[in-house]
Amino acid sequence: MLEIISILTFIWLAFWALLALRSLASGRFQSILVVILVHFIFAGIPLLLNFLIGQPDYNRFPGFKLASQDELTSIIYCIYISIIPLFWWFLGRNKKIGKIYNLSNKFSFLRKFKFILFLLLISPILVLAFAPAPEEYLIYGVVATGRLVDDVKNFHAYISLFSVLSLIGGVGLLASQPKIKLPSFILIFFCLLIAIWLNGKRNIVALSIFLIGYIFWNKGYLRGTKLIISVAIAIIFFFGYSTVYQSSVRGIGASLISPEIVYENFRIDYGRDHTIKTTIFAELYPDEIKILNYPGESILFYLTMYIPRDLWDEKPLPYAQYFTSAVFRSSPKFWGWSFTTSILEEAIANFGWYGMIIGPTILLMICRLGDRCRNGLISALTSLISSLFLAVHLVAFAPLFFLWCLVIIINRRNHPKKKRKLLV
Repeated sequence: MLEIISILTFIWLAFWALLALRSLASGRFQSILVVILVHFIFAGIPLLLNFLIGQPDYNRFPGFKLASQDELTSIIYCIYISIIPLFWWFLGRNKKIGKIYNLSNKFSFLRKFKFILFLLLISPILVLAFAPAPEEYLIYGVVATGRLVDDVKNFHAYISLFSVLSLIGGVGLLASQPKIKLPSFILIFFCLLIAIWLNGKRNIVALSIFLIGYIFWNKGYLRGTKLIISVAIAIIFFFGYSTVYQSSVRGIGASLISPEIVYENFRIDYGRDHTIKTTIFAELYPDEIKILNYPGESILFYLTMYIPRDLWDEKPLPYAQYFTSAVFRSSPKFWGWSFTTSILEEAIANFGWYGMIIGPTILLMICRLGDRCRNGLISALTSLISSLFLAVHLVAFAPLFFLWCLVIIINRRNHPKKKRKLLV
């Protein structure tokens, strides 16, 4: 019975994902459409994998194991994730917004800053010259190998920062061009490859694919079947790249450990079904698993995020630390690492069953607020922020979220509602 419910849920989510993809392919961009696609990837595809390959054992993770084996938890999970795209589709779209036109029509001002954007593009190479041991970066992903000494590891924070700035510079240069010219694209792409290599993390690869893909879509290069094929290729490429990364960089491969563990790690990295189910299980059986000490505890952490812990000994931990502790059925503590969580289960942990409404509503409001600005760049940033909420916890992208808030405030001050027009 549960298997049938899971397959029907997957088909239902796939239907809404295809509907969102069709709207994007026709040239209509709304941030919630991207969020629906991301929701399908993180919450829907795991259901198909359970059917085709099987559910991971999660023997190393007691909380995941308990949640995955509870039938009521799985049924509630299927109902919950099925309602979400329906909710977003009918309430998250702004019907007054038509097609988003070419970025360069209204953002040609970026050409005035081409030199600055180019400096950003090559900034990781310039910063590398000051690295304590630049030869370490001849190995891809060296930061993830744990072989860096403290001085090099601390300096890598600058490499990481400027690699993201390089991506911003490259995307800005592409956006400023009326038509993307092959020689300039090759140069930008080559510089971005260097930035990605120096960064050594998978998140910048995903970010690059998303932003460059958006620019190509916005300029009309990826429409119709081209967009659908490109999305499929991008997903296959990233999963393949991640598999190679796990094996060659992090040393997690079938040749080193069992295939079951490799599959389990893959599901933990690229699914959020286990985290949502664990939070639902905690609501159903609070005596078995307890995540937060009190409702709203992780919200309090976000409000006091930048207050030094030395000034407040009782300051709450980041939500991911509470969740990781709950998975191992341990008292809350810093682990030095954490499982990746999303806003959907964090809302449930903070607000109980009401969180099933609050979590999706927060994303809906973010998308509507961003799209209401009717600005192509803001819409791109909005869809990115909303997607990140489904993939990681807020701490991981807090500066980017604060930048989005600032951009929204500036846009609304510069373009009052009665004077606001389509900017792109």
